[in-house]
Amino acid sequence: MQPRRGAQKDARCAGALQREMAMYKRFSRFMTYRRFYVWRARYNYVVRSINGWTLVYALLMLGLVYSCWIIWKISNPPVPRVHPEAAKVQVRLIREQSMHRVAVALHGGGKPGQDYTTADEVRAATLRALRARELYLGEESKQLQADMLADISDYIQATGVCAPFICWHVKESVARLQRAGERTAALDEALRPMLNLSSGALPPLEGELDRLQNSWSDPFQDVVFHGWMLSDMQVLHERMMKEYPQREPMPWLSRLMDKPLDPRYAM
Repeated sequence: MQPRRGAQKDARCAGALQREMAMYKRFSRFMTYRRFYVWRARYNYVVRSINGWTLVYALLMLGLVYSCWIIWKISNPPVPRVHPEAAKVQVRLIREQSMHRVAVALHGGGKPGQDYTTADEVRAATLRALRARELYLGEESKQLQADMLADISDYIQATGVCAPFICWHVKESVARLQRAGERTAALDEALRPMLNLSSGALPPLEGELDRLQNSWSDPFQDVVFHGWMLSDMQVLHERMMKEYPQREPMPWLSRLMDKPLDPRYAM
């Protein structure tokens, strides 16, 4: 009986070895046999050590950790980089100061509609035009815009929605603000070389420089539009920050239970 049992044992070992070598052929291009043997031994150890109660304990622990994460998300909303009321005051101050400088530019160049005839008058008009635009191009305005946009981005990421606005409205408002900034910066760049205008005969004021013909030739529409877009962004920021108490830490859950095509959802 002993030799027969030994033969059966050898046959089982040979069969296991053949199965192991067949399995190794699938991974031979990625690792050596030694590494395959070590990882296979680890896998067998883990599988044999896991039972039903171990899985139950692991699921309960994961559920506890996930519950703690949800509670933490509910009780710790992201802190806005700029307070909504502070942003409202800053936007109002920038807009009022800019409008005051626009009025100075329109009424500070002599008689309305009378063309400039000297280089000094053109340089002075250029300086007034640049000062009317520099408030929206300054570091304070850029930092305010960056803070509000970052707060809005954090809100959408935390809640998964754009409420109380529709997402395309938010995207379009951000795009309009960017276009307004690009237009103001382009005009600033086009007019700035005129500060170095030498005395003598005036060069032809064509293109964007046509705004320097007289005190009323520059309508400052870009400044007005930039102010409107910044005010619109401030309203978006303020309303979204007030929605934080109603935000949801699991936006995917509400999408399963609510209308999936709700336009307030982030795209």
